[in-house]
Amino acid sequence: LKRSHLKVRFCTNDSQKSRGELVGLLRRLGFDISEEEVTSPAPATCQILKERGLRPHLLIHEGVRSEFEEIDTSNPNCVVIADAGEGFSYQNMNKAFQVLMELENPVLISLGKGPTDEHHPEVKADGYVDNLAEAVALLLQHADK
Repeated sequence: LKRSHLKVRFCTNDSQKSRGELVGLLRRLGFDISEEEVTSPAPATCQILKERGLRPHLLIHEGVRSEFEEIDTSNPNCVVIADAGEGFSYQNMNKAFQVLMELENPVLISLGKGPTDEHHPEVKADGYVDNLAEAVALLLQHADK
């Protein structure tokens, strides 16, 4: 493909690994690839955050945290949630919930839904995302009454 002079891109829905990690893995498998050729949820989310002037509270996997280094996380005005693995604790979910509840117009961005990690495939991030969104929606409905 590269010899054909077509633009080649690699897409992944992995929200636990940085592009650097993914490129390293693919290079070890014999691919000639650079970070600029990889599209993944974290950089796409960073672009949205910058375009909309959003400052996230991050509930993400440590493996992808480096993708958010240039993002302002002070005084959060949204929550970004992903396959946080061990980060899905009561305390961390409660903090994300509190951030959302303090906002006039809560914004919850999910990097994707699916298995939290290969070691715990029975735990899915979509349950956490759905529960957080539902809790905020219910409280906002109740507040309107």
